[in-house]
Amino acid sequence: MTNSTPTLVVSAALDSTSLFKGSAIGASATVAGLAALLIASQALSSLSTDIKETMTKNILFSLYNGESYGYIGSSRFVTELREGRLPVTMQNSSLSFADVEAVIEVGHLGSRGRDPNAPTPLYVHRDPTPQSEQTTDAMIEALEEKSDDGREVELATAAHLLPPGSLHSWLRWGDRHLPHVHIADHNSDGFTNDYYGSFLDDAKNLGVYDLLAMQHLCSASTVLARSLYLIAGGTEHLATTINADCTALKGLVTSLTVSMDSEYVRDITNGTECAARGYPGSADNQPLSLYVGVAKQRPQCGSVAYVAYLVLMRALTKTAVPSIDDMGNCGTEGYMWLDGACYHSTQTAMGRAISPAFLFNTDTGAHEIVNKSFSMWTESEWSPDTPYTMAFVAESPSERLVAMVTGLATSFLRENKAYTNLYFFDTVSVSFSAFKGMAFCQPEAEI
Repeated sequence: MTNSTPTLVVSAALDSTSLFKGSAIGASATVAGLAALLIASQALSSLSTDIKETMTKNILFSLYNGESYGYIGSSRFVTELREGRLPVTMQNSSLSFADVEAVIEVGHLGSRGRDPNAPTPLYVHRDPTPQSEQTTDAMIEALEEKSDDGREVELATAAHLLPPGSLHSWLRWGDRHLPHVHIADHNSDGFTNDYYGSFLDDAKNLGVYDLLAMQHLCSASTVLARSLYLIAGGTEHLATTINADCTALKGLVTSLTVSMDSEYVRDITNGTECAARGYPGSADNQPLSLYVGVAKQRPQCGSVAYVAYLVLMRALTKTAVPSIDDMGNCGTEGYMWLDGACYHSTQTAMGRAISPAFLFNTDTGAHEIVNKSFSMWTESEWSPDTPYTMAFVAESPSERLVAMVTGLATSFLRENKAYTNLYFFDTVSVSFSAFKGMAFCQPEAEI
């Protein structure tokens, strides 16, 4: 990235949630938007140098993990960017918070609509707070101009608060008046996903095997890629030459919602350390859970963050490092073993998704709470190798009756005023600029 270059941040979530942590597939809620963003980044990065030079702004693709429990990833990235404490691999980018001109978030894109032959429109949401109308209107206009590729784009009808997403972190911890838009497949009052937050939000719910459903999602990725090119300063007649790779999108979505033991994953991991270790294998012949939890020792190869990081790493400019000819010595930040060689990229980065509420104390070797304004959470886990005993006390019939009556009375008194607070956390974040920028990724949440 060059100094003082206006930057467009394009974001999406990497995680989902479910009652059972091993079955948080999030096909419609998370995977659809994530895949559309990644394939759009590939479409932009494949442009010729001459076309890229027509652009006057950087594009930073940023993927956050743990957004389902307190916006942990996005809040940490925004806080570190604002305070100038970016990961080591991003410190040479000269990126500062002042360079961020606008934020575009890709949200829920998995709704199939009532008519399977007609895709639902893409709705553009924005917060009603004052912001740069010129920049915001330019983004909306670019999105609407590209809505002729099988996917209509409309402005959300009501000026309600934004849908859940990382924009809340940007507006709360960054700049309340930062120009922004949230792209989703639902209007302000028409969200539809019967299986949101359920293990049933799977490949079938998204329509992975439905040709039309995948075509509609691919058209959304094309609209996104073309719009980003225009917003970044590209020309109208060249924007029409940009198209998302529908085959790659289908492969990516299938890998994340059906099985990681797929041809697509084998292709992008070919020549990597994970492939050398025999990944993927038959043990991965199952949907990938996007549940986010406390960091554990598990193979990095089996995470959605690793797949996203590889997609971006292959798309970005990288430099071979002939002095490192051994795979074992090519594992530091910013380096990756690809296709039999060690490559270094200053455009791709990964960082921990730890709540800004915590600060690591090097003297004590533990995290300390320094800001209670940010999200905090924990969870209980027991090793399956550790024997333990669980005792349950059965209530008497009279105690059960009292509990039931009390619960019913409480529900009756609350009437329609009952509410639910949904907090979002973060585990992995990835950012990427197809032309003059970088990628950023956070692995599992750590507390």
